[in-house]
Amino acid sequence: MATHTKDVRGLARSSTLNLFGGAATAVLTLGLTFVFTRGLGAGPAGVLFSSVALFQVVAAVAGLGAETGLVRFVAARRTDESIGLSGHRLWKIAFVPVLLFGVLVATGMLLAAGPIGASIGGPNYGADAAASLRIMSLFLPLAALSAALLGATRGYRTMRPTVVIDRVARPLFQVVVAWITTSLGAPMAITALGWASAYVGQMLFAWLWLENLEKNEPLTESVTPLREAIRTFWRFTLPRAAATSMRTALQWFDVVLVAALSTPEDAAVYTVCTRLLQLGMLAAFSVGQAVEPLFGESVAARESARTSELYKVATAWLMLMTWPIYFVLAAFAAPVLSVFGSGFASGETAVLVLVVSVLIGAAVGPADILLVMTGRTMWSLWNTAASLAANLALNIVLIPRLGLIGAAVAWTVGRTVANLLPAIQLWRSEEMHPVSRGWALAAGLSVGIFAVPSFAARFALGPSLLLAVGASALLTAGFLVAVRRFREPLALDLAVSALRRRIS
Repeated sequence: MATHTKDVRGLARSSTLNLFGGAATAVLTLGLTFVFTRGLGAGPAGVLFSSVALFQVVAAVAGLGAETGLVRFVAARRTDESIGLSGHRLWKIAFVPVLLFGVLVATGMLLAAGPIGASIGGPNYGADAAASLRIMSLFLPLAALSAALLGATRGYRTMRPTVVIDRVARPLFQVVVAWITTSLGAPMAITALGWASAYVGQMLFAWLWLENLEKNEPLTESVTPLREAIRTFWRFTLPRAAATSMRTALQWFDVVLVAALSTPEDAAVYTVCTRLLQLGMLAAFSVGQAVEPLFGESVAARESARTSELYKVATAWLMLMTWPIYFVLAAFAAPVLSVFGSGFASGETAVLVLVVSVLIGAAVGPADILLVMTGRTMWSLWNTAASLAANLALNIVLIPRLGLIGAAVAWTVGRTVANLLPAIQLWRSEEMHPVSRGWALAAGLSVGIFAVPSFAARFALGPSLLLAVGASALLTAGFLVAVRRFREPLALDLAVSALRRRIS
């Protein structure tokens, strides 16, 4: 295929940096999960996981979708000055509503903390859950504002602020503070305070980094009237507010429902299962964030061939980075889960169910991001609404009957809907799809080198953590050799060239 070398190299640089951050976040997230489960026990950990999940959902609501809007308009402004949103005017249009709405939403969470805490904590942990939610609510506006700030920095085609601040520094701080508080036997509310306080530093450093980017590459002011500029930005962004909120709910709210409809202990096991999937999901998130401003620029320039190729390359790379992880995890789920404590291996079946959805998600690539960048924010909104509706309905029906396995089925159905709908819509409306020779190679190499040998070893030799580690190392070596052999159709030769230039 004809290759837009500059775009692919840019994607390689951003994806590699973001992938490093994603890997760091995955490790730190698992570290935090380990600290909670080992330091608090399954019940209290399940309550704290549920509180964190609720915080993430509400923070997404408070963000009003400004994060995505800022990526698009900052990136597009650099190639099309007629858009008319620039500099400090754009910051005011985006940040002030986010901060004000964040305060309003935080107030609602503060007032509702009592009954919500009683629901997810039950008679044993209800008071602790309520206290944790009250403390977390104080930091909600900062979490929402920091996400918008980091979105603006990504519009400048740099992933460094997001990686350094959001992927590494904040989760590292949260792990360290959680380890200290749980080691000292502090109340759950103190652990919640330490976790939420990380957003103070994230917001401050994101603000400073954006100021520096604006100083070095200012977006010149336009003569567009303020009212028109506000309407332009929020007409695109507000549908993203609902879509982002629903997508975050799709990712997190099932933890809250498991705690409320089953037990806090089941919520802890289910959280561990879903967090293990982040080893691959954060790679998807990393590639998606890296390609987002490139999509924004190519769509603004009306270069459909360039956009389509970026979509294909990003999807093939995403499959290479995630499918091997998912296959090994599926084969050796029980011994991996047992690391987090006794009884956690009961989540093996749930992991197998969850893996199906993330394999499909990787195979369709950043379809929703591209759909949004083409301006079809309402389509994305309805897609997300459909997936969330399916997820919530199935959770309510299945969790009381099947526990965490029911939640896994609901999550898988919801995410599959969310992933397939935008891919189908792109194919029908833009004639763009993720399938290419690189896509087929990524799928074939992952299945042949990782899936078949991993499951064969698991059934022949039994579920063993040592076997999982040994098999992963051996298979990875073979995988790298095979990938090198097919580096040209996978566009990895351009990626290596880009990284060498960056190092030199």
